[in-house]
Amino acid sequence: MKLSGRSANSKSFSAPTVLKRDTPFFGATVGAWDAAITGNMQQKLDRMKQQAATVPMRDVKEAKSFDVASLMSKRVVNGK
Repeated sequence: MKLSGRSANSKSFSAPTVLKRDTPFFGATVGAWDAAITGNMQQKLDRMKQQAATVPMRDVKEAKSFDVASLMSKRVVNGK
């Protein structure tokens, strides 16, 4: 499949550069976009890890499942 508008020897990606935080990009600066996308990701990850560690563990064998495969598996194991 050939893409229209780009030739095989297009130089659009021949020399990639790293943008500075104050570089304008789509109506804002690169720094503003970075902050909007990543935000306080490390704090969120730390909070999620802390919450996951404090949740009581459940026995998987006691969990209720409503899918057909799990139901049939339990019936086979229990001999029903």
